[in-house]
Amino acid sequence: MNIAPSNQHPDKGWISASYRFVKNQLKLLLFSVLILLSQTSKVRAQTFWGQPGTIPDNNTFADFGVNVTGMPATIDTSFGLARVCFSITHSNTSHLQMQLVSPSGKVVCLFSGIGWDGDNFSSTCLGGQSLPLIYDAGAPFTGLFRPAQSLGHMNNGQSANGTWKLRIRDQYAGEPGYVTGFSITFSNQPVKPYRFESSNLPVVILDTRSQFIPDEPKLPARIKIIHNTNGNRNFVSDSSQFPWMLCGVEQRGSSSSTFPKKSYGFEIRDAVGEDLATSILGMPAESDWILSANYSDKSFMRNTFAYDLARSMGWYASRTKYVELILNGEYQGIYVVMEKIKRDADRVNISKLKPTDISGADVTGGYIVKIDKSTGNDTESWASTFPPENNSGGQQIRFFYDYPDAVDMMPQQKAYIQSYLDSFETAVHAPDFATANGYRKYAHVPSFIDFFLINEWSKNVDGYRISTFLTKPKITQNGGKLTMGPVWDFDIAWRNSNYCEGDKVYGWQYEIEDVCPGGYWQPPTWWKRFRQDPGFTSSLKCRWLEVTQSLWQPARRVAWVDSVKTLLNESQQRNFQYWPILGQYVWPNPDPIYTSYAGETAGFQNWLNQRANWMSANIGGTCVVENEIVSLPPPVFVFPNPTSGTIRISGDFHPVPESIQITNALGQSFRLKPDETGELDVSQLPEGVYKMEVAGFQPVRFVKVSGVE
Repeated sequence: MNIAPSNQHPDKGWISASYRFVKNQLKLLLFSVLILLSQTSKVRAQTFWGQPGTIPDNNTFADFGVNVTGMPATIDTSFGLARVCFSITHSNTSHLQMQLVSPSGKVVCLFSGIGWDGDNFSSTCLGGQSLPLIYDAGAPFTGLFRPAQSLGHMNNGQSANGTWKLRIRDQYAGEPGYVTGFSITFSNQPVKPYRFESSNLPVVILDTRSQFIPDEPKLPARIKIIHNTNGNRNFVSDSSQFPWMLCGVEQRGSSSSTFPKKSYGFEIRDAVGEDLATSILGMPAESDWILSANYSDKSFMRNTFAYDLARSMGWYASRTKYVELILNGEYQGIYVVMEKIKRDADRVNISKLKPTDISGADVTGGYIVKIDKSTGNDTESWASTFPPENNSGGQQIRFFYDYPDAVDMMPQQKAYIQSYLDSFETAVHAPDFATANGYRKYAHVPSFIDFFLINEWSKNVDGYRISTFLTKPKITQNGGKLTMGPVWDFDIAWRNSNYCEGDKVYGWQYEIEDVCPGGYWQPPTWWKRFRQDPGFTSSLKCRWLEVTQSLWQPARRVAWVDSVKTLLNESQQRNFQYWPILGQYVWPNPDPIYTSYAGETAGFQNWLNQRANWMSANIGGTCVVENEIVSLPPPVFVFPNPTSGTIRISGDFHPVPESIQITNALGQSFRLKPDETGELDVSQLPEGVYKMEVAGFQPVRFVKVSGVE
């Protein structure tokens, strides 16, 4: 809609509004002329001026049109769109989203949520890829910048003639803004689209038919993945050989939603719009997936390493695959396709909670809850009866229903999971909390130990207090105790946060309240309480020694980082050409900010070792042989350890046992038969840590690992 100032500002009058409009148009014209004069005298350019108007503050898009006539039949890389200029008065620029819409309906996102709480755009112009990114500037915005998505995407052979629109949305209520003037300029020095032809990584093509992807609800779209499983390169020109899949797609993220490179969630659908379980890039079939942007994590390693670490310790964590993304024909850079956390036999393997499961053993399990911020529609929650350590501002620990959805749960089910968590927290804070009748009665302690170690090794600044999942299986499934995890959201962990000492090698993350007192989101007090239990601390130390000396010894850490760096060596160059942020601050990067990809990966690798060394020196506790977590000495040997395929067992036994019982950290048991030499094939087992028991001998631990893809 074209909004006339006389309709929106009757108190100021048409003459006053017209004066402001003309004044700002002259400023924009002068600014554009100066830019053009600084270039070659052979530049041919034509500028068209749009109508001013009010930006309503009701979270709906308003269109401000400009009519273009007399242009060539098509615009392309020889003559096309060169810049968009505008002036806007608004008291908080971070509330605004702006798109440019062509007459054919093509949409380019210019910016979203920039400038923190600053105000106004004054003679602001958006142009080519070589310009400073507008996200790196501050309000009030003045000058020439690169938008979030390339204007070159418009120079695709479409007609320039017709109505072009600035589409603007104010996402929050408050004072409305005002577009005082804007223009679009076409020239023979247009913005050129980024050329992307092929990759050693799979290529994901997402097509929304030029529609803007909202944060919710999911937008109908289609997706395809170019993936030559024979090892050949993946060429965009080969896309016709790969099928389209229908999907729904939405933006993801809370703090990261302000970045120009967006993360997305997508759901594979059938022809009538129902969920369709589909295998993606060799991962088990499901309908819900995530395209993670990793914008602030310039190593692209933080989430993937955390999830690999958790899986190697015997827990479910999202599987991941590196890809490059094309969105509506425009290259977007490196993404990680990952599994969304869901209840599923191949994901969070707990029983399905049905509406009829309202009593007895049936009601005791099938729950996933999370401690998190309230985002989107995930708003139904309950408050813990044990507030965080510093609650002077009314801070609470809130548990959100994740599975089943709150709207699908019966009152008896909500009452049960709330009561169980309250019983657990009550036991944690009881005088006899460290006894068998204390928290261990309700908690699957190995999961709490491993969750602690992963969040502490990474010094995850979000750890324990947001993006924290807990599961509750039925009592018929491994006793039905409360289980921590899956682990989630490590993009600002592993030394990638400049607040609350997130970049310091020293210090415990569960004690974040000691260095950042009074924060709104705080960890539950469980973790400090656990550390008062000598048994928990000793088990913690034993497990930590196993993780760092056997499962993830320094050589394996180096190999993991090197393998990912090699895999991404080609694609990272394209990513940082499109998003030139190496050496630039992206919230919340700490100093020093590395100026190369090699520096980013070396910094990540150094952190793994330095943080591990600090934890080893400060974890406390005493690791004793009686603790089942520690590997035992002879008379039984297992080698190689860790292994990816087979192991050989040896000891003071003749003949070799006919079968051997092994158990992983989840309590799953397997019985395998070694050959006459003592060789045992473990290649089909899931990655993890296993306890091997041979009749008459003390148990021994071994580690099953797999390579990095």
